[in-house]
Amino acid sequence: NASKGLLAWGALGHETAGHDILHADDGLHDELKAAVREALLKEQIDPILPDQWADRLDESASDVLGILNMGPAVGISLIGYFRAMNASMGGPMKLWNMSLDIDYDNHPADILRGYLAASVIRRLSFDTARAWADATEAEVNKDLVEIRLNVLPKYDGTLDLNSGTVISPADARKSADVVAEIIMNYKLDT
Repeated sequence: NASKGLLAWGALGHETAGHDILHADDGLHDELKAAVREALLKEQIDPILPDQWADRLDESASDVLGILNMGPAVGISLIGYFRAMNASMGGPMKLWNMSLDIDYDNHPADILRGYLAASVIRRLSFDTARAWADATEAEVNKDLVEIRLNVLPKYDGTLDLNSGTVISPADARKSADVVAEIIMNYKLDT
C-alpha cells in the first residue's frame, strides 16, 4: 500500500484515529456500542439493523473517526478501496451489498459503510460539505442492488446468497444517518 495503494491511504485515519483510539480508552467501545444499539432500537427500521451496526461498531466507528481526522476525501477513498479489494478477490469492482454471519467478520456491508461516510460528511461544518456528501452518496448508489445482511456460508466455502435478511435502501440510509449522529455527537461518560 505504501508504494502502489493510493486509495488505501484513506484508510490510514480509520486504522490510527479509529481502531487505535477506540481500544486505547477502556469502556469507550462498549459504551458507544450500547448507545448505537439503543438509538437504532428507537427508530422505525428493520429490526436487524440495531444489532448489525452495534456488532460491527469497531469498523463503523473507525470509518467515522478516519473521516473526522482526515476529511471528506476519506469517504470517497474508502469506496474506491473497497471496490478495488472486491475486484482483487475475483468479484466485480463494486461495493459489496452483503454482510456475513460469521464470528470472525465484523465488517458492515460496504454499501452501509458508504452511506455512513455520506452521513458523516453531511454533518461536517465547511462550505461544501453537502456537495461532498451528495457526491459520496451518488457514488455509493452506483453500486446499489439488493442489500442482504447476515449471509451464511455453505459447507463448501461459498455463500448461500438466499440466506440472510434483505433490507430496504431507505432503512440502510436512515440507519447510517443515526449511527453517524451517535458516533459524532453522543455525550459519552468514558
